[in-house]
Parts: sequence; C-alpha cells; structure tokens
Amino acid sequence: MTRFDALHHLIAENPHDAELRYLLGLEHVSRGDLEQALLCFDACLERNADYAYAYFHASRALQELGRMDDARAMALRGLAAARRARDARAASELEELVDELG
Repeated sequence: MTRFDALHHLIAENPHDAELRYLLGLEHVSRGDLEQALLCFDACLERNADYAYAYFHASRALQELGRMDDARAMALRGLAAARRARDARAASELEELVDELG
C-alpha cells in the first residue's frame, strides 16, 4: 500500500481528522496535482481553522497556479492563524511568504 493509499484509507476511518487531510494535500503537491491539493488543504482548514501550515502550503500551491492575489490572501489568513495559535515558527515562515508575495 502506498502512502497515498494509506492516507485515503485513514481518512475513510477518520473523516474529521484535519492532519490527515493536510498530509494528503502534501501528497497531491508531490504528485503535481495542485488543484486536488487545494481541496485537501481547504478540507483540513474546515476541520481546524488554525492549522497554519495548511495555509502555507495552500498559498504556495496558489502561487504555483499563478493565483497571486489568492496566494497572498491565504498567507495572510495563515499568519493570523499562526499568531492565534502562538506558533512562532509558522508565523515567521508565513511572514516571509507574505513578504515574498508582496
């Protein structure tokens, strides 16, 4: 069973688990399927609005798709989430991404 298949199996067993959706999103990114990755990151954020790294990777996917305004908005939402969660590392990375996106 591949990691991709295992994540689908785990999600079927735990449909409300935000982290599993996030990890599946990363798998889609690694496969180059950015649209599907975005759906996974959105599903993650529906389950946990403070999952800062889901915002980060969603923003990167949007950037890759050329959706710069959406990418910046996503990064800003992530920065707010990281600050709410008091996750200094995520906040720092999201601040850098916001600066990069202009």
